[in-house]
Amino acid sequence: MLIALEGIDGAGKSTLADLWAAALRRQGRTVEVLRKRPGLDGETGRLGDLQTLIWGSRADLDEGGDLGARFHLLLHGAWYAGVGQRRLDPALRAGHTIIADGWWTRSAVKASLQPGVSLAWALTLFDQVPVPDRTILLDVSPRLAWARRPEGFTAWETGRLSGVKASEADGFIHYQGSIAEGLRSLARRRHWQVLSPAPSWSPERILDHLDPTDRARDDIPLSGVQTP
Repeated sequence: MLIALEGIDGAGKSTLADLWAAALRRQGRTVEVLRKRPGLDGETGRLGDLQTLIWGSRADLDEGGDLGARFHLLLHGAWYAGVGQRRLDPALRAGHTIIADGWWTRSAVKASLQPGVSLAWALTLFDQVPVPDRTILLDVSPRLAWARRPEGFTAWETGRLSGVKASEADGFIHYQGSIAEGLRSLARRRHWQVLSPAPSWSPERILDHLDPTDRARDDIPLSGVQTP
């Protein structure tokens, strides 16, 4: 089974992925957590090089450098296609569970916020990537995400490298709000589960509402997502 966790930066995807993986392992399941950040999942070779190019140290880069957001998203598409063929497909055939700490859809939405990049075109770049059996959108407000990460966010996450002209907090809220709108639209079209946790909810409570056994539950406050 392939489970994808989506949401804005700071939504709590990484924490939830680790908790969910631990819960499934206690049940005897073989679980992998797919992460995009270099050094976190041991990706090597050309895929490791590509991973570093996309998500590594980018202090002197913007989205794709002089080539722009379209080029940068092409790199994303290549990485996900390669990971799908090299890691996801074999693991899924072996009966493993994979939890993706973030999915490619957020990259597509981010790119579509840039001039000259349509979401329809962006989505076509990921046609060869395995489709998750279950996608959960953690619909956390940007204000809450900003408030609960005291160490702050990167220039990528506040939108400064995407042309947002505002203070860090206001830029983050505006930029991530646009991303959230795009993700909600995809959730409706693709029948994702959408969970809007209350600010007081702990990660453990969020996981309990999702059911860590990965079975569907009828008593959880997931918003229904229907095709418009």
